[in-house]
Amino acid sequence: VSLASDASLEEVASLTEGFTGADLAAILRDAKLAAVHKVLEDRNNGISDTQPCISKELLISTAREARPSTSAEQKMQYDMDFGQFVSSRKSVSTKARESKGKKVTLA
Repeated sequence: VSLASDASLEEVASLTEGFTGADLAAILRDAKLAAVHKVLEDRNNGISDTQPCISKELLISTAREARPSTSAEQKMQYDMDFGQFVSSRKSVSTKARESKGKKVTLA
C-alpha cells in the first residue's frame, strides 16, 4: 500500500500531540486497512484496476479518530521518573570520575 503524494505526515504530527510511536504506527495501520477496504468496495462496484493507496483525506480522518494510549498524567509521571533516572545516573558517573586517578594505599 502506497502513501499518496499529497498525504502529509507533518499534518498528522500536528494532530497527534502526545501520541506515542505505537499510537502513530496504529494510525498508519488503520489507514492502510481502510485503503484496502476502499479497493475491495471499488471492485464490488465494478472498478477493478485500483490499487490501495492511503490518500490525504483518509490519513487525516484516521488521525482525527485516534486517541492517545497514554493520558497526560501518565506522561507527566513518566517524565518525572525519567528525570530522576537521569539525575541518578549523573551522580554515579560524577562519583566515578571524581574517584578516578586516586590511589589507595594500605598502611
